[in-house]
Amino acid sequence: MFGRRSPIDATATGSLADPSDRHHNAPPFTYNARLDGLRAVAVLGVIVGHAGLPNNGGYHGVTIFFVLSGYLITSLLVRELLNHRTISLTAFWRRRAARLMPALLLTGTVTSGFLILVGQFDKLSAAGLIGALTYTSDLFPYVAPRYADNIFQWSWSLGVEEQYYLLWPLLLILAYRFRRRSTMRRLGALMIALACVACWLSRLYLTVSDASHARQYYAPDVHADALLVGSALGLLLIRWPNLLINRRLSLLSLFSGLLGVLLTYLTPGATRLLGPLDPEGFGTASIAAALLIFGLSSYALSTQPIARAFAWRPMAYIGRLSYSLYLLNVLTVALFKALFGTLPMHSRWGVVWLLGLLLSAVAMHHVIEIPLRKRLSGLSRPNHDRAIDVDLTAQGVGRTI
Repeated sequence: MFGRRSPIDATATGSLADPSDRHHNAPPFTYNARLDGLRAVAVLGVIVGHAGLPNNGGYHGVTIFFVLSGYLITSLLVRELLNHRTISLTAFWRRRAARLMPALLLTGTVTSGFLILVGQFDKLSAAGLIGALTYTSDLFPYVAPRYADNIFQWSWSLGVEEQYYLLWPLLLILAYRFRRRSTMRRLGALMIALACVACWLSRLYLTVSDASHARQYYAPDVHADALLVGSALGLLLIRWPNLLINRRLSLLSLFSGLLGVLLTYLTPGATRLLGPLDPEGFGTASIAAALLIFGLSSYALSTQPIARAFAWRPMAYIGRLSYSLYLLNVLTVALFKALFGTLPMHSRWGVVWLLGLLLSAVAMHHVIEIPLRKRLSGLSRPNHDRAIDVDLTAQGVGRTI
C-alpha cells in the first residue's frame, strides 16, 4: 500500500542512517487510503461534538489528528533527510502555508462577515480572528485568557501544530548531524520520553490547581505529547520497518487501538485508565491512536476487513475533506443556531445542516484548497501528494463554540 518496494528492502534505512551509501535511501512513502479513513473518523467525532451530541468524546478527534500528523510528517521529513542529507525548510513551510492558509483566510472572512451581519463582531471576535490567522490562538490561555473563548477558538490546534513544526524539523536536522553517536540517539529518545511525561504532569497540575477550561484544553503543553507520540511512531517504523510485516503484532495493535478509540468516543471516561494521572484521557487516547495508526499502516493487513473498511472510498474521501469540514463546521453550527435557536443535533433539521456542511466542504476543497495549493506551493502534484499534504491541522475542538 505504501509503494511497490517491499518493506524488507528498507531494512538498511537505520535510525537516521548515513545516506552516503545509496542502500540507505529510505523507501517511498505513498498514499494510504486507510489513514484517510482514520481522518474521517476523527473529524466526524469533532463535528458531532460541536453539533451538540451529548456525552460523547468527540473532542478526542483532535488527539487522533495530532498523532496522525506527527507520524506522517515525521516519516516524510526523515525520508527527506535520508535521501538528501537535509530538509528543505523553506519548501516544507511553503507547502504548509499553501495547504492551510487559503481555506483559513476564506473561513475567517466569511465568519467575520456573518458576525458583522448579526451585530456580534466585537473585540473578542477580532482578537480571535487575529489569533487564527497568526496561529497564536493556543497562546491566549497564557497571555490573554479573557480572549480565549471565541468563535475562532477551534484555531488553537493550528497554532499548536505550526509552533511544533517550526521546531521539530530543526531538531531532526540536529539529530541527523549526530546520528553516528549512539549516546546522542539514546539522549534523543530520552528527551522525547521526558517531554511526554512533562505534558502528563502539566495536565495533572492544571487539574489539581483548578485551572480555567481554556488553559486545560487549548494550550500547547497540554497536547504536545500527542504530536510527539506520532513522531516517535514514525521514527520507530523507519528504524525497524520490518515491524510492518509482522501480522500478529499488527493485528494486536489494530484491535487494541480500535477498541481504545471507540471507547474514547462512546464512553469518554473509559480512556481515563490512569485516573487522576491522565485527566480527560488525552494521554491514553494518544497511545490508542498510535496503536491504530500502526495497525492501519501495516503491510501485513492490507486485506484485513477492518483495514479495508477504513480504506472504503467514501470514508477516505471524507478524510480528504477533513480540513474544510472542520473549518466550516463551527461556522455552519453558528448559522444553524442563529436560524433555529438550537444546535443541529437537537433539531429535526440537523440532517439538512449536515448535508449543507458536506456540500460546502466539497466546494471549498475542490475550488479553494486544491487549486491554490498547487499554485502557491510552486510544485506539481505528484501521485503521493496526498501523503505529503496530509491534513496538517489537528482540527482543534472545543466543547463550546
